[in-house]
Amino acid sequence: MQIVRDELYRDAVRVTGDGHARPRLTAAVIRDEEEQAGYVRELLDIYDEEGADAAFVDTFARRDLPTSSEPERDFDTAGFGIVKILERGRTGTAYPGLPWEPKAAFHALAEYGRASGACDRREDDDVTLPTAKLGRTGLQTSRLGYGAMEMRGPQAWGKPISDDQARTVLNTVLDSGMNLIDTSPDYGDAEEHIGRWISHRRDEFVLVSKCGCPLAADGDPRTFPLHAYTRANVRACVEQSLRRMRTDHLDVLMVHMSPSVAVMQAEDTIAEMQALQDEGAIRFTGMSGNLPNLPEHIAIGVFDVFLLPYSALDRSHEELISAAAAAGAGTIARGSVARPLAAPPEAMPEPLRRPLADHHARLAAAGLDDLADGASTMELLLRFILSHQDLHSVIVGSAQVAHVQANVAAVRKGPLPAEVYGALRERLGAG
Repeated sequence: MQIVRDELYRDAVRVTGDGHARPRLTAAVIRDEEEQAGYVRELLDIYDEEGADAAFVDTFARRDLPTSSEPERDFDTAGFGIVKILERGRTGTAYPGLPWEPKAAFHALAEYGRASGACDRREDDDVTLPTAKLGRTGLQTSRLGYGAMEMRGPQAWGKPISDDQARTVLNTVLDSGMNLIDTSPDYGDAEEHIGRWISHRRDEFVLVSKCGCPLAADGDPRTFPLHAYTRANVRACVEQSLRRMRTDHLDVLMVHMSPSVAVMQAEDTIAEMQALQDEGAIRFTGMSGNLPNLPEHIAIGVFDVFLLPYSALDRSHEELISAAAAAGAGTIARGSVARPLAAPPEAMPEPLRRPLADHHARLAAAGLDDLADGASTMELLLRFILSHQDLHSVIVGSAQVAHVQANVAAVRKGPLPAEVYGALRERLGAG
């Protein structure tokens, strides 16, 4: 039985069946969605140059050629639709309830529409995210940024994440108005995903990565190699990040894991960062810092941006956020917002489990229902962070589209009302 009837695909894909066995591909076919997306962009550019007023993209979906987790039955590889039809009974994550997922060509078409002004939004449109200037960098960033650590995968203690999931989440991030993405060589597969799925949208976001990270030959951070802040390793981290993320520059390069100033001086860490800045490989310098070394990081005045731990349950760095902002630096909050919502597993190592268990217990005892006014606890905690007057942005990560969309909806509401913010501070204490 010949399933693929189109003459165009006869040489590329043949599907056979004998009436009893399920149809299958008889030759290996490599999925390359970026080739299709590039072809769509090329055609649209030609139409634009020739003055065409409109173009109809054919085809949206090939329902007769569904995708499959089994390579020999992934018939979508022969389809030219801009979405792929899922196997019977499955629904997508990008648009819950619908039996398809967007392909790279779908996102390319959406990007073209945005760039051409077809999807311009009014300034007062309620779908825009609030922004703030990131200190002396002058970069205008969304107050909600995306933390790509959740893209790390099993190689770095994370959950498995498929290419489809990574592509959909990262493009949802940008489509939602977030323009700040934080990552690191330490985050397993995260940088590779960014390069594969959104490097073609590079001018839409501020990209932050780290240095000092161990670049083990096998790329496995679970071997617990030490961070190294030598000039050679700083440069190697940047070169690897640029290669992985398919870009020619990082907007901000941060030192990871908060080493002391003495260590950085001994290793010439900052001098190498400044050399990379002079070469155009990075635009601004930063520190992913915390106590006890953070005060001296701020005092030396060389870092343009600080990434600091801060939440309603851990306010130990609250005054340091203000100190960094007063010095002219950009300030970004990090640290899990969602983890305190559930008790940590008993199997977790005790040094990690203990503070999380404390945060969970304090949150449960605080009784926040009367403050929520219908909002989730997650929304309260996120909007609490944004209520700090000297904080420019907060990064939150997730590998789920629904979580990204919920976070965006919460941030659009802005900081908490003063009375709710004050009550939350009082009930949860300083942490």
